[in-house]
Amino acid sequence: MNLFMTGIDFNKADIKHRERFALTQTAQVAALKEIRTYPGVSGCVIVSTCNRMELWISCDAPPEKGPFEMLCRALQIDAGDQADYFVNRQGDEAVRHLFELACGLKSMIFGEEQILSQVKESIAFAHECGAADAVLHALFRYAVTSAKKVKTSVRLDAVDRSVAGTTIRLLKERFGCLEGLGCLVIGSGEIGRLAVKGLVAEGCSVTMTLRQFKSGNAVIPSGCSVIRYEDRYELYPKVRAVISATRSPHFTLSFDTVKQLGCSGEKTLFDLAVPRDIDPEIANLENIDLYDIDHLGGSLVDRKDNTGLLQAQAIVKDEIKAFERWYSVRRLMPLVSEIGAVASEDVQARIKYHLKNCRLDEDARQLVHEAAGDAVSKVVEKILLSLHKNTDSRLFLSCVDELDAEKTGRKDEEYPLRFPLYIDLSGREVVVVGAGAVAFRRISALLSFNCHITVVAPEAHEGVRQLYDEKVLCLKSKSYEASDIENAFLVIAATDDRALNHKVAEDAGGKGLYCSVADCKEECTFYFPAVVPYPGGVIGICGTGEDHRQTKKISTDIRAFIRSKEEA
Repeated sequence: MNLFMTGIDFNKADIKHRERFALTQTAQVAALKEIRTYPGVSGCVIVSTCNRMELWISCDAPPEKGPFEMLCRALQIDAGDQADYFVNRQGDEAVRHLFELACGLKSMIFGEEQILSQVKESIAFAHECGAADAVLHALFRYAVTSAKKVKTSVRLDAVDRSVAGTTIRLLKERFGCLEGLGCLVIGSGEIGRLAVKGLVAEGCSVTMTLRQFKSGNAVIPSGCSVIRYEDRYELYPKVRAVISATRSPHFTLSFDTVKQLGCSGEKTLFDLAVPRDIDPEIANLENIDLYDIDHLGGSLVDRKDNTGLLQAQAIVKDEIKAFERWYSVRRLMPLVSEIGAVASEDVQARIKYHLKNCRLDEDARQLVHEAAGDAVSKVVEKILLSLHKNTDSRLFLSCVDELDAEKTGRKDEEYPLRFPLYIDLSGREVVVVGAGAVAFRRISALLSFNCHITVVAPEAHEGVRQLYDEKVLCLKSKSYEASDIENAFLVIAATDDRALNHKVAEDAGGKGLYCSVADCKEECTFYFPAVVPYPGGVIGICGTGEDHRQTKKISTDIRAFIRSKEEA
């Protein structure tokens, strides 16, 4: 598998080093976009939590530069100064790491559950940025599924499963009964809300800060009071515990201000943010205990001979096999289709010979001919996929690699240049299956050609939804069925589900329709071009499907050239 990751976490780096890589969303977007442009990189994802930051990349072939070097260049950081803090993994090792990570088996607080939502948010964010490819989508989807199974069926026997839970345990050790304890929670994000819920459940008197610009859409846990973030110092002297968990680039509690307040009585402060929220110098003030994220871990359970751990590892192992099977099937589909087509041609030739003396009119003869070819093609595909399902994935993949090796040298025949056919789409029906970012780009390119666009998808990209509201297209909010392309002139399969895209291509082929498949060039009967309009005409740019970046660069250069001529 051409999957690679590089990461820094609490095992090799303390919070002082990790917070250098705690990226804001804006910084993540910039990094993902830059890394996505590297030759060979087909997708990338950044996982960023309090205890770790990881870059994941999926490649068409082993990249010239490793993910660590890509990351340092994107963040403009000297790689030599940071290399000792990072771990690099690839292939099977990387896959196993992500599955165990999502389950909480790699967390500082063993078995903590918040990491599951953080992994889900990471792939969703990469998808929104247009950075994740089908392989990373599948990898993270299977890892999340594995974690959900562990969460619902296995007890990992950790004392607490979240940073917020550990915080409450330490407060109990410090103050005993927490009934009526005054607590200030700075931050209304997920960690802050978890802390509020836990403290309220213990009977604490809790106040949470809320920034003014978030007041309209913030979720306020029941049982707590709310103050403006700007008023936090006014409440600080009146509470015994403070928990801060924000994404602020500045300290939420500064040393000078806290020192000036000069509060008496013991206080316990918890800084759950990376980079840190609370000025570390505050720990030097009298009667103050300050814990940061590195203080909240530790060996909470004996990982050896732990029944829950063994059960979790068994679930992870099964789900990794499921992902490997998906990955191998994805690679197999072009070969399976090719073998099915060869078998179909052979059977059609035999049928034609046996039917030559039968009393059938030409239409009936053609119907039998096509039905026989289609049936045998499907049967062969089912046999091969069934064989794969019941055979060791690695053994099956080795057979595929051997067959691929036999076909080297036929690349020009396998991916011939496509003839650019310019057609009038006015009033024609174009069906787009899928309504994500890729589908939206295809739809946007079609808007200038006066065609009737129908989108089929259970959920729609914001841009697609807006076009529907403006009555620019028809949107069927449903799962795809073969009948959806019954009246189509062109079909575009642009979902993030490989099996569904394959089915759409298969259905379109059975109806003799031209179909563009976003994630499999071998299944395309036409390639969707890069479209460059100019006054009085349009330029279409189409590659062989081997290097989309080259096609994109050429189209960008042509657009720039046209703009320069128009401005001149």
